[in-house]
Amino acid sequence: MSWIAGQHPDIYTVFKNNMNKAQQLHGDQDWIFQVAKGRIIFWPDQFIMSYKWEIRDRTEISFGTMPRKFKTIKNPPIPNDCSILVFHGDPNPHDVEDPVIVDNWQ
Repeated sequence: MSWIAGQHPDIYTVFKNNMNKAQQLHGDQDWIFQVAKGRIIFWPDQFIMSYKWEIRDRTEISFGTMPRKFKTIKNPPIPNDCSILVFHGDPNPHDVEDPVIVDNWQ
């Protein structure tokens, strides 16, 4: 999410007046979406992609090891339209041995 500082002060004001309701949601992004959903413009899906779910197959993750790693090393292509790869949960970028990540993660 991004917006110009000061552009949506009501999000915090509504939060302060509804903290119990806000804390019942899954997270802060759910709260912001609920309060500002009529004003949200999403980036194209291809712009930001999950490395674990969209570039690699998360079923390829070894769950018996810590830190979790992909079972095999691959060099999957990153779509040209993708500007941001998201790493959420395990594995973290420094745990991935795929050349496309090793060569670009410093």
